[in-house]
Amino acid sequence: FSFQTNSIKFRDSVPEGAKIIWGDGSYEFIPTEMEFDFCGMLVGGLETAPEIEVILDKLHEIGNRRYEIDGVPIETVEVFRPGNHFLNLYRVSSSNINLPGYIAVLHSAANEFRDNLIKLVTERAERISTPFGISPVLCKGAAEQYYRLCQKASIFALSKRRLLFEEIFDGGTVIT
Repeated sequence: FSFQTNSIKFRDSVPEGAKIIWGDGSYEFIPTEMEFDFCGMLVGGLETAPEIEVILDKLHEIGNRRYEIDGVPIETVEVFRPGNHFLNLYRVSSSNINLPGYIAVLHSAANEFRDNLIKLVTERAERISTPFGISPVLCKGAAEQYYRLCQKASIFALSKRRLLFEEIFDGGTVIT
């Protein structure tokens, strides 16, 4: 995993970028002690770099607009709050592959789903005894409901990153 830059998550020993696997996927069981926000990055290309003032103006405009994806409002004010969400712009000086002159890396999450996931865990989790103490888990239908909500949040997070990139860098190309 990579270094955690969010002080609250660092204090709580939350790894950043970890992949967590339990079981072989053949049974409905989800440990719920981890909090997911569906962080991820979008890499986009630009032929020319916009002035920093232009980017800042667009971020300000985005913060004052209302956006929705599949009926879910985007928390635009929260997009780049203090923590580890960021927007970086790099000049490509040389490359063995065909890249545009500038690369933008946008890192954001889907905080819009956090409260619903926490509510589901609070209302439906069973408590089991483990060698590490009592752990909340979701089983069967509750695990399936949580999994579906996580899938929706993951798709939402991807769409949100794309929308933000397109709003900030009109004419940019999404690479990945």
